[in-house]
Order: sequence, then structure tokens, then C-alpha cells
Amino acid sequence: MATAWMCRVFDALRGPRLFETIWHVLTRVRALSETEIDATSTVLGTTAIRYSAVRVAEDGLLRVIFRLNRGRAFATFHAINLPSSGRHSRSHLGIIVHEVTHVYQFELVDSVCFWQAIRARRTTGYWYGGWQRRLSQVTAFAQ
Repeated sequence: MATAWMCRVFDALRGPRLFETIWHVLTRVRALSETEIDATSTVLGTTAIRYSAVRVAEDGLLRVIFRLNRGRAFATFHAINLPSSGRHSRSHLGIIVHEVTHVYQFELVDSVCFWQAIRARRTTGYWYGGWQRRLSQVTAFAQ
């Protein structure tokens, strides 16, 4: 539980906001398009998250990261990070929906969701207290 406590302190110190400010300088960011918001809101609902706060980050430092992680998209706080091309690029709407779902998780449980995601990738999978149904909807939409 020390990790959850550290995440709460990080959130209280506005760590996610500081990270996003720096991240926006190191990458190219844009807001979600209306098409992306419409697709995501069919899964999460129109008021589930602050869609206006979500940014799509591409290029810049991400080029190096995507070389190392084989071009896999990922979310950091309110940013969804996408490679410029490939199966996880912005041209694949299902990936956008999937990654915005991670932003939704962040808005529900704060930074602890990132620790849970890292742990889940190494162990048994995600648990967000009722997320299984939503995650299965997103996965079905993404396929």
C-alpha cells in the first residue's frame, strides 16, 4: 500500500499537471477531434470524462519511446501517446477509444491507475472495481 500512498502524494503535489506541462513541450499535442470524441463517448458516455482536457501526443520524444516499445500506444494522465504510423496510430479509432479509457481510469482513481496498469501487465490483469465490463466493451470496439 506504500505505492498507493506515494501516488496520492504525487497527485496532491500536482505531479500529473507538471508532467503534462513538460510532456507537451517534448511532444506535439492536439485535442481530440469531434470524431474521436463521438466514438469514445459511445463507450464511456458523453459526460464520463473531460474530453476537452484529453490531448493526443505524437512525435518528438515519443519517436524514441516507440522504437523501444515496438510502437505500442499508451496513456499518461490526460495524454494519449500514439506513434505517427502503424497499427497504434491515430488513424485507428479503436486505439483512440482504448487509450481514452485509460484517461477515464486516471480521472476515477488518480495516478494509482498507472501503478495498477504496470502491475497488471506483469501479473493477472486489470481490476478497477467494476471496470471489467467497460474494458470488455472497449476491447470489443477496438477489434
